[in-house]
Amino acid sequence: MKQNVIVNYYPLRIRIKWSFLLLFLIISVPRVEAMDNKRIEKVDDSEIVYVEEQLVRLNTEMLEQYTLHHNTQLNEEIMLDDYIFVASIGKIESKEDVINTVGNLNIQSASITYNEFRHHDPTAVLVGTLHMEGFISNIKVNARMRFMSVFINVDDQWRLMARSFSPIVHPSVLYGQ
Repeated sequence: MKQNVIVNYYPLRIRIKWSFLLLFLIISVPRVEAMDNKRIEKVDDSEIVYVEEQLVRLNTEMLEQYTLHHNTQLNEEIMLDDYIFVASIGKIESKEDVINTVGNLNIQSASITYNEFRHHDPTAVLVGTLHMEGFISNIKVNARMRFMSVFINVDDQWRLMARSFSPIVHPSVLYGQ
């Protein structure tokens, strides 16, 4: 009667050494992204703050030039050709529509407050409040609007992809309470 005998060619001492060596390598070698074979870097908070400050300045300048001075040059440069704008009345407008209707505005004052910022490269989102006083299409306006501006980084330049405005009103105004 034959017995199957498993012969272990590696003594326990050698297997333990190799196990510790493997564990050491796993712990000490930098993590690597599988697809690009690049080291995974933590995002530097200062970089995020810089991007936020840059986009807040750009967004503010775009809104002020457009609403207060009827200057569309910066908006024409920064808006993508397929830019989408959702107006506070729900109307969807293209870049061309927005540029061509700047004459409908007669805003005397505007103040902007930023509330939220999100950055997931290559996209960044700003959310804030715009308080405007003046006239839009000869209708008196003294309103606070919630806005959202969506930027995308194209060839190392921030471009405006979309923006929306929503009136800030008490729910009782909307739902008749």
